[in-house]
Amino acid sequence: SGGAGLKLGIQALGSELFSHIAMPDISTARINNRVLLKCIKSLNEFEDEKHNLSFINYRALDVEELGSVYEGLLELEPLFESENGKPKFTFRRGSERSKSGSHYTPEDLVKPLIQHSLDYLIEERVAEFYKGKSTEEDTRRKLLDLKVCDVACGSGHILLSAARRIALEVARVETGEQQPNPASFRHSLKEVIKNCIYGVDKNPLAVELCKVALWLESHNPGEPLSFLDHKIKCGDAIVGLALREELQNGIADEAFKKTPGDDIVIASAFLKKNKQERSIREKSHLSVQLTTETDHTLMEQVRELRSLIEDFTNLPENNPEEVQKKEEAYRILIGNDTLKRLKMLADLQILQFFLEKIEGNRNLLITDAQYHRYLRGEIRTTTQLEAKATEVAIENRFFHWFIEFPEVFRQGGFNCIIGNPP
Repeated sequence: SGGAGLKLGIQALGSELFSHIAMPDISTARINNRVLLKCIKSLNEFEDEKHNLSFINYRALDVEELGSVYEGLLELEPLFESENGKPKFTFRRGSERSKSGSHYTPEDLVKPLIQHSLDYLIEERVAEFYKGKSTEEDTRRKLLDLKVCDVACGSGHILLSAARRIALEVARVETGEQQPNPASFRHSLKEVIKNCIYGVDKNPLAVELCKVALWLESHNPGEPLSFLDHKIKCGDAIVGLALREELQNGIADEAFKKTPGDDIVIASAFLKKNKQERSIREKSHLSVQLTTETDHTLMEQVRELRSLIEDFTNLPENNPEEVQKKEEAYRILIGNDTLKRLKMLADLQILQFFLEKIEGNRNLLITDAQYHRYLRGEIRTTTQLEAKATEVAIENRFFHWFIEFPEVFRQGGFNCIIGNPP
């Protein structure tokens, strides 16, 4: 933004995809033109076994096929060798794809997934409009209020199909045409991706690919790329809490069941203590009701947080400067003290499953009664405990849904979860 493009009359696209941090190793490297030209030539031409050259037609590469390309790359491992004293770059067979369980979802599976889930929700929202009982604006709002998530989104193939399906209906409502023109459809698609589409994946590169796929598909000429960091996220979708109310569940007895590497004496002692504390709490109804007046300060902070989320969600994205402001607002939002405290409480609850029950971790193991004292704000967590919780959470990509997508869970959660396996 504000760079050489202005002199050429080209509007900046924005996003980290074109920022200096996208490929830091390359952006700071120095290379002569001959080598650079050879690299570009290799990216644009393909040489077969008979040494025939053909151009690679990137335009013909469907966005959905990014996942197939990525899956193929996971089967290879980069290898640097030396040949006649010079470095040589090659590939060897890798195991990353089988280890991570990464599988590209083909189109013939995606279509029935959408048909048997999302179609019903769309039909519910447009039925009144086609009967003449609802306005265009009201129907459009109902469609854009849909919240759809793929909990292992990969490169975004399924999410793209979902976005297209909703966008088609939005464009139909707006234009009154069964087959809306491409410009109307593309405009609707960008609105749908901005409002309706969410994704999670454990692999950071898959998350980046998913964002690229959504950007490529929904870009409108002359407009910047949408801000997607708050919509497509990296994390383990099945390791963490779903709802804020689950904080009240405390520490589960299962967290102290012996696993390989645990000291059986320590594990048994903590399990016994935790069971006793949970039993006393349940009998005396001591569980913390965060929805009541138990913790006035936290609840007041949660209300302020909701207001912040509302303000952030409504920020416009019409030019690169607005997208930049939205990104800055997001950094402020995720640095919010209330959100960080809620995340720490959620991390502590899950941490107990991942800690080895050994002497060296005794100070980090917490049982139900101590956890509820943290929850009520009676005592503060130690720096050592917070550091360990943060370390393990990052390492295992803990994902607490109510924290990661607060604007969705403020409304009760997602309307539709799609994915493979279905």
